Amino acid sequence: MHEQQMEVSDSEASESSENSEAEDEEQVLSKDADNESIKDSKDTNRISQTSAPLMTAFLPSDLSQFILDNEDDILCLAPGEGNRPTKAQEAERQCFPALFPTACNTFQESRNTRLTFNRYINCRLQSCDNRFAKTPEYIFWAQYINDVTTVSASMCIAMRKHSGQDAEGRPLTRERLLDGDTIKRLLNRDLAYKSLTNVRGSPPYWEKTMRDLFAMLRQLGMPTWFCSFSAADRRWLEIVEAICAQQNIEVPDELNWESYCNLIASNPVTCCRMFDQRVHHFFNDIIKSQANPIGEVVDFFFRTEFQMRGWPHIHAILWISNAPVFNVSPDQEVYDFIDKYITCQIPDETTDPELHEMVTKLQTHSKRHSPSCKKSKKICRFNFPRPISPDTFIARPTDEPTQKSEIDSAKNLLENIWKLIDSGTEEDEQSALALLQKASVSIDNYQSAFNVLTKKSTIILKRGPSECWVNAYNPDLLRSWNANIDVQFCLDAYSVIQYVVSYVTKSERQMSQLIRQSQDEARAGNVDAITELRTIGSKYLTNREISIMEATYRSIGLKLKETSREVVFVPTDDNCIRMSLPLKVIQSQHGDSTKLWMLNIMDRYKNRPDTTEFNSMSLAHFASNFRVVSTKPTEEEDDAEEDENDDETVVAQSKQQTVFKLMNNSGTIKRRQKLAVIRFAKYHQDKDAEKYFLNLLSLYLPHRGLSLPSTFSSHEEYHNTGKVTLDGVVVTIHEAVSKELRKFNKMADIDEILTEMPGDDALEDAWTQIAPSSEEQRQAEMEEGLEDGGDDALEPVDLPEVPSTGNDTSKTNRKEQRSYTLEPQKQHLSTDAAYAMKASLNAKQQLVFNYIRKWSLAVKNGKHPPPIRLFVTGPGGVGKSQLIHCIEDECRHIFMDMVDSPDSITVLLTAFTGSAAFNIGM
Repeated sequence: MHEQQMEVSDSEASESSENSEAEDEEQVLSKDADNESIKDSKDTNRISQTSAPLMTAFLPSDLSQFILDNEDDILCLAPGEGNRPTKAQEAERQCFPALFPTACNTFQESRNTRLTFNRYINCRLQSCDNRFAKTPEYIFWAQYINDVTTVSASMCIAMRKHSGQDAEGRPLTRERLLDGDTIKRLLNRDLAYKSLTNVRGSPPYWEKTMRDLFAMLRQLGMPTWFCSFSAADRRWLEIVEAICAQQNIEVPDELNWESYCNLIASNPVTCCRMFDQRVHHFFNDIIKSQANPIGEVVDFFFRTEFQMRGWPHIHAILWISNAPVFNVSPDQEVYDFIDKYITCQIPDETTDPELHEMVTKLQTHSKRHSPSCKKSKKICRFNFPRPISPDTFIARPTDEPTQKSEIDSAKNLLENIWKLIDSGTEEDEQSALALLQKASVSIDNYQSAFNVLTKKSTIILKRGPSECWVNAYNPDLLRSWNANIDVQFCLDAYSVIQYVVSYVTKSERQMSQLIRQSQDEARAGNVDAITELRTIGSKYLTNREISIMEATYRSIGLKLKETSREVVFVPTDDNCIRMSLPLKVIQSQHGDSTKLWMLNIMDRYKNRPDTTEFNSMSLAHFASNFRVVSTKPTEEEDDAEEDENDDETVVAQSKQQTVFKLMNNSGTIKRRQKLAVIRFAKYHQDKDAEKYFLNLLSLYLPHRGLSLPSTFSSHEEYHNTGKVTLDGVVVTIHEAVSKELRKFNKMADIDEILTEMPGDDALEDAWTQIAPSSEEQRQAEMEEGLEDGGDDALEPVDLPEVPSTGNDTSKTNRKEQRSYTLEPQKQHLSTDAAYAMKASLNAKQQLVFNYIRKWSLAVKNGKHPPPIRLFVTGPGGVGKSQLIHCIEDECRHIFMDMVDSPDSITVLLTAFTGSAAFNIGM
């Protein structure tokens, strides 16, 4: 590495020979740089910026410098001082003048055809004009405006949600719904946090996703595989080829890291779209193909997670048809199933070089261990190296108390095995069975040692001594994905729930705590519910940190999660929270109108057709089998299922009727092609028995409005002793409910498990077992400070006012509450001043100046010189600040035509202290 240390002096006693030598050296260096510039300009195959410099026959190359040189005085005006600033939504052309040079065709312009903001942004970012897709600031702006719009809309929706009754139990009337003060008093404060549920990527959004996933586990039963698929963009050459094709440049034969990063950063939209396309082809054409590389997938769930360096990862749960279940199926059947689909074997390099390269580079844990490995005061919190085993088996904790002597004996046995592994070499490689025989340990004793030491059921995969550092993989999936994968067989319900909680919300846990803390602070200040809504929305918008990839996903509407089934929430209480009709609709009604609420699924269930099929149908069956499609009963719609399940098992035979008209003009329903998953409010049987049994009866007992018969004192008694006639047969209600319940509750102990969930640290450690490779990378980035926004949070955002239905007495003087600061644009040296300053440099100063100038020219011409490691020192007053200003001015001019916008930063001055920053004019 090149290092220089010199003393800079302003002494006038410098010899003329030194000045002459410096001038000669400067001329030589300048000449060399110019020759390199001419030579490199002929190289058309290198990666370069695609935008042409702002230069014509009439316009100077640096317009700002030209104005500065020719204007004696610059007058700064602030005509908007004291007025309300323009909203970011309305200042698109002002924010991005380089993208809108004619100030036309922005979103705010009036059009004959209605254009939503989402469609507008999709058109901008995915059009052949890639100027917008190449501008990260525009992508972040689009994502921010989209979030602000969604938060504002969610606040308006929250204003329309009520239980239908006031605090005294009186039903709400039309007059009371039109009274703004009444609505504010009735606004459910618990909806403030939930109002962010519709904001994609927010903590409430993922918490709702987690509840949906719990509903899938309850109804579908135990899943089979947990999978994690990381990104390896440098191995996916098609991304580079696509970006080069968009920019009309040739694909380079070799790309160093810096050039590659610049190329990827030049169009994150294309990167995200290609990753999303890769994921869907991988799931549809590989995982769910008839080849069944991981088994026949009948249901799935996956989410997209973004690490702070940008590239997304996929975490998935798969349900496999006829898969064995631990503690239900025979153990050997479980072992054979695991060995059939996942392995830790290192392929032979001669017979399968492709897979050998993938396993050694993508699936092998570092033997040096990263800092994140030792986070929990362990040698490796990801449990590498993994134990050897001649065969796959599952270690179970013993039910009986374990003696200390047994524990010590088991530890000594395993330590002796590890010593033999560590003492071996690659030349005397042997199998796991041979190593156990060498240690005089039987397979039964070896497995018994794990049973003594383990605290929970754990899979020990078949591994040899050379494969202790290899993470489990599926060969077919690894070949197809061409990046790191993690595959884990699901053992028990507790582990399933623990993994689900840990990975669905792990990246949003801190943000969720921040929002809830904001909600608590708002309530402690006794603010009204509307102010609480605004406070929570503002806190979310100004304290989140996202990468450019996540911003792109959310801006253009790429899916953050996907599931094989729709999840439907089913209300079971007549007094549940419901949504009122829009205010304009209520105002247009007659004074005696009682139609104030939008229909929910309970209303439609009560108005189901009066036929034999529907009369004996429970609410759970109705919500799972039918969906609302239209208000026209005779129209046979060909609507596709929301989750693209046209190729799945059809619920009804083709000859059956599929579209039905509901009674009392309640709309039209259509039979689903794949059963939906139902989600509902849950109550504890011991703590709230009445609501618990009312919930059971509402969901699983056919009715057209459940009411408790006068002969029974409680719903619990009605459930346990009552009888009902179904299809002409008298059965006990308990029997009828239990029969229907079994169809929708295949994991009955899920609620009990949720109450036993450990703290955040245990949940985080749980994820290290399911996806050690991706979790290690995430932890490494967290330790570098990439997931901590710190003091860089945005200024408080001013959300729009929620439309009020009456006089708002809580409004304050908004102008007095705001304060704004202006940051003046830094003025650069004029050409004459810069020339005079550079001419006054002494010999040593010129040596430093020319060295950096030559390095800058080399960078501009596409070279990759070694980094500058230069230390300039001297006492006060020798001219260090003058030299810094000269270097800044020269480098700024050199790099000016390498950026797209004149406002882009090409040279950044930094200092360790405030005094030093002041001295160099920062």
